[in-house]
Amino acid sequence: MAKKTDISETKLLKTALANFIKNPQDETHIQKNSPSKEIQSELNEQETCPGLDRQKPNQKPGEKKEIHQGDIYWVRLPVQNGEDPGYSHPHVVIQNHSHTNSVVVCAITSNKKQANLPGNILLEIGEANLSRQSIVVVSRISTVDKTQLGEYIGTLTQDRINQILAGLKFLHLSFFDR
Repeated sequence: MAKKTDISETKLLKTALANFIKNPQDETHIQKNSPSKEIQSELNEQETCPGLDRQKPNQKPGEKKEIHQGDIYWVRLPVQNGEDPGYSHPHVVIQNHSHTNSVVVCAITSNKKQANLPGNILLEIGEANLSRQSIVVVSRISTVDKTQLGEYIGTLTQDRINQILAGLKFLHLSFFDR
């Protein structure tokens, strides 16, 4: 379609994502048996996770840790070869099942070039206590053990969580709906 309209593929995807975020209820292009509804319900689950010792500001000492969708933590992921730990980066929790030992997270970067990629969400300084303008990179999804969650940074608003989920859904549809 980009070739027919003489628009770059990136610009076309960016425009489609912007329209999709504005009108997320318009699902006429999604097939009835699409797995995205199952994925959406899993991502929306906001159960809590007991047992971690890092505290949120209003948490009393000794209380069990609760992890929610939209919470941002420092996470140290292993480097690609798996031998040495990589650098810590902020990650936002997009899914948490309290009965498992892992959570699904999206990476957050301060590399502003990532803001132009389809589905990514630009966060302003101060949002969820972030010290700089940051970008949620929806294509960098990881499943991490809950013990890998470092210091709690903050929590995104429900509107921002919905934007991230829409970006993930858009990415899913653009990959599988070919």
